[in-house]
Amino acid sequence: QRHDVRLRGFARLDGRLGRLVGLELARGVGRLVRWVIGRLLGRLLGWLVARRQQRRQRKRRALIRGS
Repeated sequence: QRHDVRLRGFARLDGRLGRLVGLELARGVGRLVRWVIGRLLGRLLGWLVARRQQRRQRKRRALIRGS
């Protein structure tokens, strides 16, 4: 019987906690998604910048060879 009372109390708490936990989870997932997107964008930007620099270096080398 004690267990049953505990379960009822827990169910009540679960109703309140469920909402809070749901909000926290949503926030956490949002943060995680933002972090992942940020990392991917950072990598993409870094890759693009590296490619541009390589192109510039090739142009410079070509100019040096030409002169």
